[in-house]
Amino acid sequence: MTKNKKSKILPATDMRPHIPDFQLIARCGRGGTGEVWEAVDLDGIHRAVRLVSYDGSKMPVKYRRKDARSIALYRQRTDNHENLQEILHHGRTEKYSYYITCLADNLNKRSEQYIPDTLAERLKRKKKFSSEEILNIMLAVANAIEYLHACRVAHLDLKPENIIFSKGVLKIVDMGLAGECDETYLPSSGTLEYMPKRPCSGRARDIFAVGMILYCLYSGNSPEDFPEIGEEVDMDEIRLFNEIALKCCTYTPVAEYKDASALKKDLLKLQKIYSENRQAETFLQKMVRLVSFWRS
Repeated sequence: MTKNKKSKILPATDMRPHIPDFQLIARCGRGGTGEVWEAVDLDGIHRAVRLVSYDGSKMPVKYRRKDARSIALYRQRTDNHENLQEILHHGRTEKYSYYITCLADNLNKRSEQYIPDTLAERLKRKKKFSSEEILNIMLAVANAIEYLHACRVAHLDLKPENIIFSKGVLKIVDMGLAGECDETYLPSSGTLEYMPKRPCSGRARDIFAVGMILYCLYSGNSPEDFPEIGEEVDMDEIRLFNEIALKCCTYTPVAEYKDASALKKDLLKLQKIYSENRQAETFLQKMVRLVSFWRS
């Protein structure tokens, strides 16, 4: 929650839709089922407003109905989770269905222009992530997906653009395509680069997307390059990450993860390995300094 001094709500312009008790400031995202605006309420609190248009030319009726069913499914089956977007309010106007949610942090520290802090934006700005950074991101994602699947809900459009950081906390957002976890889905609606090219359950589709996101983080590549690794990448450093990503994105049912809990378990094992390696490295560095001290 970001506070400014108390703001007076101004009338909507032709370019800014009217949402009760909110002044829409700027559009900060657009997807297949709607668009997201930065907005401020009567108390000067900044929020994100996700709009779904009733205009058939902008949003066909079948997609609008699907969006409404997905949001309802998500809200009815889940409670608040640290790494999942909380929908604070759902309302309707003559032209829009809208949802009020938390706002992503602003990556732009130099001016008032708002740049949402998303994983996609971080990937654009930073090609190399440390092992610790990768693990922190992926464990938060796995936590969210494990909980979502336990509620029998699949996200179905998991990608870096739908992962934000709000008050520094990772949150998965945009539930406009969410569906039943164990239902079978064709590789159609959603973002094709982050889904298997075969019919699969919602559970398997989300796990595939998690693996692809992991691949982008350790390789610096885009999903289209999977599973290629550039020569500049230290394979010894990312080998274990690579094994997890390949297991997430395999087309061999025997080898793939059965659920998000198994994936999370492997990430926790990897975290322990990296932690032990760092401790051993720190101890070795201390010994080297001690020997150097006594020799000087």
